[in-house]
Amino acid sequence: MTKKKFVSRIAASITALATVIGAGFGIHHINKESDTKGKKPEGSIEIHFIDVGQGDATLIKCDGQTLLIDAGENDKGSQVWSYLKSQNVNKLDYVIGTHPDSDHIGGMDVIIYKFDCTNVFMSPFKKDTRTYEDVINAAKSKNN
Repeated sequence: MTKKKFVSRIAASITALATVIGAGFGIHHINKESDTKGKKPEGSIEIHFIDVGQGDATLIKCDGQTLLIDAGENDKGSQVWSYLKSQNVNKLDYVIGTHPDSDHIGGMDVIIYKFDCTNVFMSPFKKDTRTYEDVINAAKSKNN
């Protein structure tokens, strides 16, 4: 990943987190010499850029809440699910589909079906594709 893309992804992730959860979180550096003895300080934030190949998927954990931004291509839903489980994510407080291209929302239907997703936000842009319909249908079916 290029430095420019990395910085852009961090900026977008932090902006999304601040917008959805609200401002006021602190970013702390944790190292072996800290006096927290491996515990994360209150107000800490974790940002995980999940490798989904061509596409995007970002997990943000802050103060016990979880946020997933995008979920990669259609064939990456199970991979993103597996990664989230490896990070001890059992529910998602916020799920954001940034825009309806398949490399961003393709795996999102799997995530919505497999997790309790409290809030699902989608871009106001729609796309006449099966991928977009799958995500919308998944969200609707979990909203019953």
